[in-house]
Amino acid sequence: MRLNLDTICLNCFNPLYKGGYCANCGCDEETMKAKDYDDVLAPGTLLRGRYLLGKTLGKGGFGVTYAGLDLINERKIAIKESYISSICGRGDNHRQVVLRDRSQEQVLTDAKQRFLKEISLLKENRDNPAIIQVHDVFEENSTVYYAMEFLNGQDLSKKLKKAEAPFTWEETAKYMEPVFLALISLHRFNIWHRDISPDNIFLCEDGQVRLIDFGSARTGLLNRSFDIDAVKKGYAPIEQYSEKVMQGTWTDVYSLAATVYKCLTGVTPPGAPERSRRDELREPSSYVEGIPAHVESALMKGLEVYPEYRYQTVAELKCALFPDHQTIPLADRIVADKPEEKTEDKKLNVRIRGLAGFYAGREFPVEGILTLGRREDSCDVVYPPYMPGVSSVHCNIRFDEQKKLCVFRDLNSTYGSRDLGGKQFLKGVDIYLNDGEGFIIGDDNVFAVLF
Repeated sequence: MRLNLDTICLNCFNPLYKGGYCANCGCDEETMKAKDYDDVLAPGTLLRGRYLLGKTLGKGGFGVTYAGLDLINERKIAIKESYISSICGRGDNHRQVVLRDRSQEQVLTDAKQRFLKEISLLKENRDNPAIIQVHDVFEENSTVYYAMEFLNGQDLSKKLKKAEAPFTWEETAKYMEPVFLALISLHRFNIWHRDISPDNIFLCEDGQVRLIDFGSARTGLLNRSFDIDAVKKGYAPIEQYSEKVMQGTWTDVYSLAATVYKCLTGVTPPGAPERSRRDELREPSSYVEGIPAHVESALMKGLEVYPEYRYQTVAELKCALFPDHQTIPLADRIVADKPEEKTEDKKLNVRIRGLAGFYAGREFPVEGILTLGRREDSCDVVYPPYMPGVSSVHCNIRFDEQKKLCVFRDLNSTYGSRDLGGKQFLKGVDIYLNDGEGFIIGDDNVFAVLF
């Protein structure tokens, strides 16, 4: 298709573009052409024969987002391009993505897989009203793109900067409650966003709130992904700075609490590593008046430096912040299936499900006492002899019919057992676990209790 670019404003795509000046947005054609586009695609670039690119909307370490016009459906869109600025450049045609150093080829491959995973997560959650909608995915210029809905509005960070004072609790609740609900839904499918901050919460002109930028999102409980470049100081919890501290729903809890703290105070919390050495986080009421006591208490718990002292789920934090709004405290736990109703007349299907480690994806019924360990003659769930951190007869689990809870016991194992927050269980002591809770044995053998 031959395009007459003189009739289209590449800043706002208004068709009434005359004399190099746009009457709608005031954009000057010569100014746009004079800009340096070495690292990004220039306005006027056509992708897939249908997407006309406009201005660059945002640029990060792993991708570039452009305004675009879908010439077939005649609608504004946004286009995201997989592009690692630290190792990539543009070819002679200023379009092709090329490596500056061939030794970085695996890094580029990994980044592409990460980008495709981001797209997959968005498409799988298209029914979530707080998640941006993906229209198309394609490869061109030796990289990957996806076309998504164009959002009119501004991110929460810009809204905060323009505000004359921090938000009231009522204003904060209006903006943040949809984000809580979106995360609760994502967590049900074992997806952690891992980059919650005011930059990634978009306030649409129509009043809707969208959670954006899933570039850091991960699936699978306790993913030990170590990506120091992706963390945001003040919003990233301590576990995102280390390979040794496990991540899960509690990781998003911290970032969410930090974002609410920023809204109410106008102050970004100190970085987690600094807080681990000397915690100088102040209570929100020391900055502004009028913050409800229950809100302050909930935020301080959500911002605990160490995961085991925090709320473990977004639903628990939501319950504490919005006590008048009904929600299920375990709703965002690791359980993807809807739990069966627990009634006296209905026999419960009690089992444990492997979420990570050697038995990931496997389920084992809890009938009587289920024992886990390396000894084949003594255990029901048997690990190989070489399995690190798992003792010969490590632990067992049973169901207490009277209390309607599972009972976990570490059988004095050499290396111990932990809860999902990484906190060690006492050995030889009964630990009661509800539906959706779980335990960890060895390095990363994670199980959920389901019934």
